[in-house]
Amino acid sequence: MNGRYLDSHFHLEDKRFTEDREDVIKRAIDEGLWYLLTPIDISDKENEKEQVISVFKKYDNCFLGFGIHPHTAKHYSDKMEKELIELLKTDKTVAVGEIGLDYYYDLSDRETQKSVFKRQLEIAEEYNLPVIVHIRDAFDDAAKILFDSSVRGVLHSWTGDKEFALEGIKHGFFISFSGILTFKKAEKIKESFLNTPLDRLLFETDSPYLAPVPLRGKRNEPSFVKYIYKKGSELKALDEDIIKKSVEANFEKLFLKKEG
Repeated sequence: MNGRYLDSHFHLEDKRFTEDREDVIKRAIDEGLWYLLTPIDISDKENEKEQVISVFKKYDNCFLGFGIHPHTAKHYSDKMEKELIELLKTDKTVAVGEIGLDYYYDLSDRETQKSVFKRQLEIAEEYNLPVIVHIRDAFDDAAKILFDSSVRGVLHSWTGDKEFALEGIKHGFFISFSGILTFKKAEKIKESFLNTPLDRLLFETDSPYLAPVPLRGKRNEPSFVKYIYKKGSELKALDEDIIKKSVEANFEKLFLKKEG
């Protein structure tokens, strides 16, 4: 069997998909994508999570994550935690996320971000779910929290250095690369990619953001993930089918708890 494309992280709940949400999924399937995963920030009242849940019910290989993003950690409450836990019990849910730390924007204060991050790691452990981790300009604090936890998951849309990525891999994490991998000046990310073994690799679009070359500037969507695979194949000098098979197996192992 040939390997299949997948998108391990995209934001179908974003309003930029309001007009053609189901068409986006159909285009992805037409382009050969097998697995699709949307992590939803439940504290963002502007997103359209109910519409995504409705669409995803129609497709066997579409999955969900739920969490509170570091940007909105200041909104965390007991009521929100109860909502999160209920969503984690639903059939399509395979992860807690995206969660983490973001000191670039500081949209929530840093102590609150750390507290909410730790609490969601505890919840992920309790419900035996992997985590989807967002880190930006907060690598030291993230390492202290993340690597002290027994929870494992994926470091999404990786933009850090190879040393942190390798430490994450040592602690059982997968590393996911987005369209940034195709950007001309993304040398640090390419170095991390080349140091990520095939059995720890995932790909994502993070759409509607970060459209890959040659589609930069367009609204990104899952069907564009093929350009990231192509670039990854070129960088590692491997047949694309080898990459596809590895990434598919990694998705199944992490999110679906299937062993190869």
